[in-house]
Amino acid sequence: MNNDDYIRTFIAISLPDHVKRFLARLQTDLKNSGIKASYPKSDTLHLTLKFIGDVHKDKIPEIRKCMEKALEQINTPLVLSASGVGVFPSVKNVRVIWCGIQGQTNLLEQISDSLNRELERQIGLKREKKRFYPHLTLARSKQRINPKKMVGLIQQCGDRESGRFGVSKITLFKSRLTSQGALHKKILSI
Repeated sequence: MNNDDYIRTFIAISLPDHVKRFLARLQTDLKNSGIKASYPKSDTLHLTLKFIGDVHKDKIPEIRKCMEKALEQINTPLVLSASGVGVFPSVKNVRVIWCGIQGQTNLLEQISDSLNRELERQIGLKREKKRFYPHLTLARSKQRINPKKMVGLIQQCGDRESGRFGVSKITLFKSRLTSQGALHKKILSI
C-alpha cells in the first residue's frame, strides 16, 4: 500500500473575505486579552461540514456523488453570518474557542446529516455520533483559561456579527499538517 495514494480530506464551506477579517479581529481580541492558545491563520478558516480523514484517492468520485446528493434538496443559496463567541466543552475546561453561525442553520444541519448518511453508505465512513453544531474554530487551548475571564469575553463578544454572506457551494479540501499549521487545498466544489 502506497501512502501517497491516501489524502487527508474534509468537506467545508469557504468563507468570504469580510468574514475572515471579522474572525481575525476576534482572534486579535482574544490574544490581546491574554488567552494563550493556538490560533489558526484567518485565511485558512472555513466552516467544516464533515471531516473525512485519510481516504484513498480513488474514492474522490464517490465523495463527489455524496456531496451532490447532499445538496439535491437545497434549492436556494444559504444565508449565514458569523456571530458571538463560545467554547467547547465548557468554560471550566476550554479546549476550543469558536465563533457561532447564525441564519439558515437548519439547512446546514440537513446538508451535514445527508453527507454523513451518504458517506457511510457509499464509502463506509462512520457517522458522527455528536449532533452537528456549526461553528468556526478561532483557537485551540491546551492551557487552563480562567472561567471568569472566558465568560467575560463571551459576553463582550456576544453581539458582534460578521454581516451576512451567501453560500452556494460546498468544497472538498485536501489538508496537510505542517509545523506551521494545516495547509488546505481545494480538490473540487459542488
